[in-house]
Amino acid sequence: MSVVGEFTVSAAAFALGDSLDAAPGLTVEFDRLVAHSREWIMPFLWVSAPEESFDAFEEALAEDPSVEAFETTDAFEDARLYKMTWSREVARVLDLVLDHEGVVLDATGRAGEWQLRVRFGDREKLGQFHAHFKNSGEVALHQLFSPMEPHSGTFGLTAKQRDALLAAYEAGYYDTPRGATATELAAAFDISQQAFSQRLDRGVSRLVENALLTGTPEQGT
Repeated sequence: MSVVGEFTVSAAAFALGDSLDAAPGLTVEFDRLVAHSREWIMPFLWVSAPEESFDAFEEALAEDPSVEAFETTDAFEDARLYKMTWSREVARVLDLVLDHEGVVLDATGRAGEWQLRVRFGDREKLGQFHAHFKNSGEVALHQLFSPMEPHSGTFGLTAKQRDALLAAYEAGYYDTPRGATATELAAAFDISQQAFSQRLDRGVSRLVENALLTGTPEQGT
């Protein structure tokens, strides 16, 4: 039976150990996490921070030993999307996931640490990945569970994505005509319209991936 582990690891033991502390209020999330080669398991990085913090963050990225290269692909007032090329050390950790048939469901970094949620085919495979960090004392396991029913849980959504989707639905954002705008909803969350729209888009993507792209489609009309 598959198993999902939720744990915290030090950024120094994973990635961006020098960059996550570059500016206060900095939060990073990997935009794409499911792939079949280490080059594409997490090539894109969303960074949310005050606009004045990005210069310091990019200066830190340029010197960060976990980063070979990076480029900005999208830039907004309080969020940017980076395309990343990772060092061999980060690639080695990613190989541990791929070699044990793992899937990173969530990865969020802030203040010198990463919160990871990883699914493996069984407990032994997750344990081998967990041991990589445990041996250096850089891991805290918070939860370990196996799905008890099809599509159990929140379909891979983060708490912020779930809250945003529910708020949008309840406010009539998906109605025609719309009952609320993204700008109005963003104000309720005290974030920019662009950041809120990105959160909705990532949430919808997770819903499709975990609710529809699983199993064999039924035949018929």
